[in-house]
Amino acid sequence: MSGSKTLKKQFLMMRVLWPGTLTKKAFDHSQLVRFGLDKTWAIAKQYLSNSIEFQNYLSILRGKIDVDHMDENSAIWPGAFRAPIRWQSRALHSSASDTYESPAGSETSDQDRRRITQRGKDLWDFVKRRQLRLSVDHKSDIHMEEGGSRDEKKADYEILVVFALVSLLDCLTQLVPNARVEWDPSQVEFTAVFDSASCTAIPDGLLWDLSDRIVKVLLEVKRLGQKEIYDAIVKQESVETVAWIKNAPQSPGILNGRRLIISADYNEIYLTFGEYPPEYVEYLTTGVKHAGAFLTMNSFGPWLMDNGDDMEQFASIIVALIFHARDMIVQARRTGMSTKVVTTNC
Repeated sequence: MSGSKTLKKQFLMMRVLWPGTLTKKAFDHSQLVRFGLDKTWAIAKQYLSNSIEFQNYLSILRGKIDVDHMDENSAIWPGAFRAPIRWQSRALHSSASDTYESPAGSETSDQDRRRITQRGKDLWDFVKRRQLRLSVDHKSDIHMEEGGSRDEKKADYEILVVFALVSLLDCLTQLVPNARVEWDPSQVEFTAVFDSASCTAIPDGLLWDLSDRIVKVLLEVKRLGQKEIYDAIVKQESVETVAWIKNAPQSPGILNGRRLIISADYNEIYLTFGEYPPEYVEYLTTGVKHAGAFLTMNSFGPWLMDNGDDMEQFASIIVALIFHARDMIVQARRTGMSTKVVTTNC
C-alpha cells in the first residue's frame, strides 16, 4: 500500500492516533523542553537576530515588498533568503487562472518546460529527475485533493511548494556553523514489509546526517491547504511514519526520540511529532498488541509562509532543531556509541 491509497482497514491496523492539531501558540517553552530544544533555543534566537539577511527577509514579508527588482545595493537586500522569498511568491500566486489540468501524455509539455527553464537549467535537471509531478505524478495530486474545489487557493504545481520550503530550510541551516546535517528534496523510498502486506512511503524530502545518512526529519508537501485534504494527509503521513519506524526502528537520535514530519500544505507549515512506547515497535515487528501501544501524531500549526511573525517563530524552531541535531551527533561521536534503539512515551 502507499500513503495516498491507504484503505480504512489498513489505517486502523497501523494503530495511529491523531489527537488534533494544536495552534502555533501552543508550541511554547514546555514543548521545547518536551522535544529537547530548550537548550538550543537561546542560541538559535541569537543567530537569527544577528543575521542581517534574515532580518531583511522578515521585513520584506511584513511589508509585502516585491523583491523582483532588488539587487545587492537595496537597503533591505535579503541575500540568500531571496531564493525562498521568490519561491514562496511563485508557489502562492497562480501563474494563470486555469493551469491545474494534467498535461497530456507522460512527458512535460513544451509550455511547462519553458516556464521551468526560465528558473535555470539546474532546476530543470532536477525537475526531470523527479518528474516534477507536472505530468504523471500530477494525477496523484488530483486524487489527494478529492473534495476540494477549483476556487480554492493552491499552487500551480506541488514542486513549487517543495522549493519554497526546502530553500527556506536550507538558508536557515546555513546559519549554523558545522551543522553536520542537510536537507535533501530527493524522493527516498521507505519500504516496510509485514507478514501479509508491505508499505511503501515516498516523502518529499528529508533531513539527514551528512556522515551516515541517518534520517532525522521527513518533509511532506501538498499544493492545497490542509483543511481541503486533511483525511488524506492523516493517512499519508501516518504511513510515512510507520514505514520510517519499521524500516529504521533505531531512534533518529534527536527530539528525545520523536519522529518529526515538517509539512507544507500550500502556504501552511505544520510540525507533526510521532511519539510511541517501545511496545509499538514490537507490534510493528511481531504483531503482538499491547494496551497503549499506539503511534500518536501530535501536530502544531499552521505557520504561514507569507507572514513575517509566523516565519520568525518557525525559523527559531528550525535553527534550534539544527543546533540540537548537531549537538546530538557530536555527543554520539564523542561517546563512540551508536544510536540506541529507544522510543518515546506519549
